[in-house]
Amino acid sequence: MKYFSLFLLFIYFSISLNASLVLTKKEKEWISKNPIVKVGVDSNWAPFEFKNKQDIQSGISSDYLKEISKLTGLKFDIYSDKWSRVMQKIRLKDIDMLACADSTEDRKMYLDFTEPYLLADIVVVSRKDLQLDNFQQIEDLTVAVPKSNFIHEKLQKRFPNIKFIFTKSNEEAIDYVSYNKADIYVGNMPVVSYYINKHMLTNLEVKFKADFDSARLSMAVIKDKKMLFTIIQKALMTISKEKRKQINKRWVFDSKSVKLYNAKNLFTQKELDWLKKNSPIKIAGDGYWHPYSFYDEKGNYVGIIPDLFKSIKQSSQVDFKLVKTKNWSETLNLMKDKKIDVIDAISYSSSRAKYIDYTASYFTTDLVIIGTSDNNKYIKSIDSIVNKKKIGTVDNYVVSEIIKKDYVDIEKLREYDNIKDGLQALASRQINYFITDIASFDYYAKKLGLSNLKIVGPSGYSFSYSFGVKKDDKILLSIMYKVLNNISKEEFDRIYRKWVQVEYQEKIDYTLIWKIVIFSIIIILIIFYSNRKLKNQIEQKEKAQEDLKKSNEFIHSIMDSQMDIVVVTNGKEIQRVNKAFFDYFHFDSLDDFKKRYNCISELFDKSDENSEFITSYKENKLWIDYIIDNPCKYNKVKIKLDNKEYIFKVLASHIENSVDLKTAVFHDITAVEKLHNELIEAKNKALEATKHKTEFLANMSHEIRTPMNSVIGFTELLEKEITNPIQKDYLSSIKKGGTALIAIINDILDLSKIEAGKMQIKYESVNPNELILEVESIFHSKLISKNIDFSVHVDNTIPKYIIIDGIRLRQVLFNLIGNAIKFTEQGYIKLNVNNIFKNGIKSKIDLVFEITDTGVGIDQKDLKNIFNVFEQSEQDRAKYGGTGLGLAICSKLVEMMNGKIEVFSQKGKGSTFRVKLYDIDVGSIDENDIKEKIDYESIIFEKASILIVDDVDENRKLIKSILSNHNFKLFLANNGKRALEIIEKEKIDLVLMDLRMPIMNGYEATTSIKNNKKTSNIPVIALTASVMGKDLQKVESYGFDGYLRKPIIINDLLAELSKFLEFKFDTNTIENLCKNDKFVPNEKLAILVEKLQDLETNLNSIKSKGDFILIESFCDELILINKDFDLMVINEYTNELKKYIESFDIEKVDYLLNNYSNLIENIKNKMESQNG
Repeated sequence: MKYFSLFLLFIYFSISLNASLVLTKKEKEWISKNPIVKVGVDSNWAPFEFKNKQDIQSGISSDYLKEISKLTGLKFDIYSDKWSRVMQKIRLKDIDMLACADSTEDRKMYLDFTEPYLLADIVVVSRKDLQLDNFQQIEDLTVAVPKSNFIHEKLQKRFPNIKFIFTKSNEEAIDYVSYNKADIYVGNMPVVSYYINKHMLTNLEVKFKADFDSARLSMAVIKDKKMLFTIIQKALMTISKEKRKQINKRWVFDSKSVKLYNAKNLFTQKELDWLKKNSPIKIAGDGYWHPYSFYDEKGNYVGIIPDLFKSIKQSSQVDFKLVKTKNWSETLNLMKDKKIDVIDAISYSSSRAKYIDYTASYFTTDLVIIGTSDNNKYIKSIDSIVNKKKIGTVDNYVVSEIIKKDYVDIEKLREYDNIKDGLQALASRQINYFITDIASFDYYAKKLGLSNLKIVGPSGYSFSYSFGVKKDDKILLSIMYKVLNNISKEEFDRIYRKWVQVEYQEKIDYTLIWKIVIFSIIIILIIFYSNRKLKNQIEQKEKAQEDLKKSNEFIHSIMDSQMDIVVVTNGKEIQRVNKAFFDYFHFDSLDDFKKRYNCISELFDKSDENSEFITSYKENKLWIDYIIDNPCKYNKVKIKLDNKEYIFKVLASHIENSVDLKTAVFHDITAVEKLHNELIEAKNKALEATKHKTEFLANMSHEIRTPMNSVIGFTELLEKEITNPIQKDYLSSIKKGGTALIAIINDILDLSKIEAGKMQIKYESVNPNELILEVESIFHSKLISKNIDFSVHVDNTIPKYIIIDGIRLRQVLFNLIGNAIKFTEQGYIKLNVNNIFKNGIKSKIDLVFEITDTGVGIDQKDLKNIFNVFEQSEQDRAKYGGTGLGLAICSKLVEMMNGKIEVFSQKGKGSTFRVKLYDIDVGSIDENDIKEKIDYESIIFEKASILIVDDVDENRKLIKSILSNHNFKLFLANNGKRALEIIEKEKIDLVLMDLRMPIMNGYEATTSIKNNKKTSNIPVIALTASVMGKDLQKVESYGFDGYLRKPIIINDLLAELSKFLEFKFDTNTIENLCKNDKFVPNEKLAILVEKLQDLETNLNSIKSKGDFILIESFCDELILINKDFDLMVINEYTNELKKYIESFDIEKVDYLLNNYSNLIENIKNKMESQNG
């Protein structure tokens, strides 16, 4: 029995260290059908998830995925990107799961989260020389945190007056603390440990834990894949505590530079408060599971697990209270009813996960099949005995649950209250087999004298055990994680050895002696046989040497047949070469070569050690070793010999069964490299030409926009001053001409951007009905002047908001409708917008725009060229004008927006242009986010000082003229240096800053303003004549608060100022009208107010539809109501509304409708004043 026990313990110890995963048949089938799982990870969140220098995904989550892959056989297809894009992918179900994520209420809507595999404490880090004792002291310090970090929100809420320095990353924030730019950093422990050790920041230390909940990091699976979730959950629970510690230790260093906390401050303040309120923690377990946990003769709860909890209590001062149970089923029922807090050891199952949360596992057991001693049959697996023999398990053990799932029709499964009852039933032959773990069987076999039982085979089941915590108690779960991690491996091993040991007896084992004698005889026979065999081997060796000689000759023939140079070498000396070597380098033999050189590497060109070519040594490695270690690189060498220069691509590999020798193949690419260099030179010339063209266009745009700023700006000012209709018509012509010139410039720049690949589509939430109404309003006056009917039909199934580039869609519609008006003299133009939903949930649509006209039409032979650049017939160009760029730009923009454009036309009858846009996402927007349009003519700004900075005198005069009618004190400067001098002397509230100026430009001046603490809060708005994307990006990067493009439109300028300066609306007109109106008795006014309020109930519906016919009906009804009262204020309101409806001025109409409630309010005020 002594050796058998030793054997059992050896097997058991091996099993305990090497956990295996138990999967049901259905789970295994799922894996075989779905072997590859798409996983989303963050590309820049070290040490959890990040790409290393070799662009390979690394980190804690990657190591856990590797362990899961080993356990399950699943392969993981990694999608690594910015976290926002990863979350977008998971929401669209383009990926199956996330490797590392914190559970939030929002995410739980579409993801299932595993038990957390890592709890990360939030800690406070500072320099060692900073005296800091508790969390409350940080309120007076400066904290470095990354932008948009959840820690910032928590700290701001806890300490409203705390100072922040925002950084681009955690790494930069920790550096700021080390270099004394900030006092402290607050973040999670793994990140702190990783970066302190990465940068060897030995002047930093962790002071203490922040009083925030630990980050709970889990894996998350989309809700559609329940089976995958169960597999991942099981695999995670199977990973042992020791393996988890290995992974964590690899990334979360245990360094002297990090002052790790001890048991005294193991818990956060919130956890300590919980323990104070809820101690002792009620625990229960399995009282009949020797030697793990059981009741002794005195009724004490003893064993490996109870001793472990005693150790936990000593090290962490956490108090536990045992709740005794009759059997395992009662323990589970107590947890279901939340009458206990913790189960001391429990394995995972999906049914238990409904009411239990799990810590990491801390030990593992394998289950075996126990049979009777007279059973000589070896049982390979449970498959061979199910439904043939009676099998016993413990009731409510996970193995019982899994057997029932795997073998749905099983009839002969018997369940017992505990292991003891089951083994006794087997010994009395009530059942044929019983399934349990080795340690429990060994214990009961000895104690109960069950000598007629033995292990007859493996069950195939292995289970990992964790602490089970009552569901959704996050604080308790965190506490149990910490007390588990606080127990060392040495302590656990000590407790384990105390309960699992073997008693040795001093006696002579004659069986063992006979085994040794027999073994010795066998050895002697083997030696005798070997001597006989040796003679045959010598004869065979001689024959083999002859065969080897022939083989070498054959190999040499193969090498010589190669056109490439083949070299066998250790990297320092050549051993063998082929015929091509001598053909290239003109040596008679290898000996002839070795008179001058030892290795081919001595021929490598060494003129530029930093070039793309390999020399004798590369990155401190021998040339051939470097090539073998970097097989994916395009390894090249340059060889100069006898005034000839060769370039070779080199491949290399180890020779099997050889320690030092390797093979290198040199493929001549001299001609290819020459062609490659010529192509690069041609490409560089083309890029240089494109750069010059772009610079020319940018300069041209700037130079034209600058004077056009004055032309259009002063024209707008004159329009407000001049009342003579003929002069107004002249001004309108000037403005139209300037606008047309700007449009031509924009077309040329757009085409240039598209051809250079720099045009970007920017998606946003757009209301298609408002967009179409806006397009209609733009062309309203043109259509009336040409007497052309214009009708719009919009499919009423089109969603209220769609995700598309609204600017580019407007541009396409402007071009197509503008062309239709240009080429149509009589008849009509129709715009039809139709919608096709792409899926059942209506989350994507296809949009179809059709613009049909009765214009001149296009000849069939010209249709195929209509979308080419500058394509326009000479007759059309002479008659209608234009650059021939519009349709080319439309075609390219539609293509970039995932669409296509078609044209159908007949000469003399008209044309139809059809734009199809595919797979448009349906958007949603909060009504609060929809800003009402503002009538900027009614704005009254509060007093403010504005500095206008521009080197062009006309531009300064223009802006001064626009703003002179407002309550502003204006200062003027012609360069950045002068602007800084004025700011130093005067109190300036806002700066309008030109970019290109002599002496000091706008970028330099703005940098000085923003870097000065006294002036950093002054808003600076850029004035730019450039429309190039890189210039606008530059504006943003230099800290400008906004920008205006030249030519400056009055409303655009006032809109930008309203973002930064205080203002109110001029409501005096309506109020004065009410005050000066004729007297009407309050009784009649009350009736009027009631009617006006009844009319208001329909107003919101009318506004949302944007139908001018409905708005006009509303106005007529208001006029009708006022006939009985004849109030001046209502007459003025309806006259204004009528005027703007007829001129199709959407902004003014919208403004008046929004102020309808003010009209009612002023009439009510009139009633109150009459009472007084």
